Amino acid sequence: MKIIGIEPKSPHIHIFTKYAYIMRLGLVILGTILKKSGHDVKIFIEEISKIDWDEVNKADLVMISTITSTAPRAYDFISQISARGIPVILGGPHPTAMPDEAIRYADFVVRGEGEDVILSLIEAIKTGSGFEKINGLCYKISGKIYCNQFIPQWCELDKYPIPDFSLIEKWGSSKVISIQTSRGCPYNCEFCSVTEMFGRKMRFKSDQRVTDEIKLIPSYSRTFIFFCDDNFAAHINRAKKLLRKIIKEKLDIKWSTQIRAEAARDEELIELMKKAGCFSVCIGMESVNPESLKEARKRQSVEDIVNSIKSFHNFGIRVHGMFVIGFDSDDINTIKETTRFAIKNKIDSIQIMILTPLPGTPVFEKLKNDNRLLHTDWSKYDAHHVVFKSKIYPDRLQIEAIRATAKFYSWWQIIKKLVRF
Repeated sequence: MKIIGIEPKSPHIHIFTKYAYIMRLGLVILGTILKKSGHDVKIFIEEISKIDWDEVNKADLVMISTITSTAPRAYDFISQISARGIPVILGGPHPTAMPDEAIRYADFVVRGEGEDVILSLIEAIKTGSGFEKINGLCYKISGKIYCNQFIPQWCELDKYPIPDFSLIEKWGSSKVISIQTSRGCPYNCEFCSVTEMFGRKMRFKSDQRVTDEIKLIPSYSRTFIFFCDDNFAAHINRAKKLLRKIIKEKLDIKWSTQIRAEAARDEELIELMKKAGCFSVCIGMESVNPESLKEARKRQSVEDIVNSIKSFHNFGIRVHGMFVIGFDSDDINTIKETTRFAIKNKIDSIQIMILTPLPGTPVFEKLKNDNRLLHTDWSKYDAHHVVFKSKIYPDRLQIEAIRATAKFYSWWQIIKKLVRF
């Protein structure tokens, strides 16, 4: 079969789509599985290249992966594709959380991780039977919708092939390379959609598998690697073991990852990260308001955040701080204090996001039940727009978020950072 994969672009341009796009791996892993099974596969990531609709129109099947903010664009694509009689499989975090909505557009909706079901689904499509046996599948037959029971069955990560990035149209040597060493997160933050998609049970690739993936990246294309785990050091001893292997094999890489603040309590971990090529970390700091941290169920303190910044800086590792504003415990001063905190503690870069109730998260259910959602225009559910009735007037929250970011990235602050650097 000729199979096309599509990942729609974000509806709104911001720095992390335009200048530092980090690709999600789900679609390329599925494409690699299908290629190894003999199918003709091509993938279009809209943030990387335009979609060649002549190619799409020749396909026997199209797969689309979407998050919440790209769902409206995905639905528009499906309308175009379905008009030509081409079946569409839809997957990703948004369809997983909103299958009843997603199946109104697509022929098939895959919930959760797709690696274990994709080949069975392709076979069912070819033969026209067996759909009822596929875990979590929603599908249509003669206009009638069926949804199978969804029992999370988390994938063994070593079982599946190393992603073949050559399947991506116009994949170039200057791109950030995503490598995943684990899935899942043992925490359950109020606003996070990770556990809905990947669960709370941690699963890890073997150290050998991770280094094999690194070695397959041509040295000339290693702008840098982003270990796209949701929590790279969720298991500290495992992380150390992997880092020691990278060091022992003398893999010359520069990399970044996401990590929790409390991981910085382990000085040996940070030292190993630096020796293994880590140049920056992204820390979910979330808030400088202790009450908001409790509200988010973050299970960390402001002191943890301050100490983590100092610890990583002591080893020459840059810190990118990710903050969320708009909790019920927040006020205008909280937002202003966020910028003051970031400047005072010499955080290298920040991302101030507006609390966004993504479908499938506890905060979504809470705000929906309290009738506090302003709308369900999913394109605005991107952490840059106010989409619920906050305790701060929505327009004011939007303006203060912009002001806080602008103050941190003012020319004066940039000059001071350059001098310090």
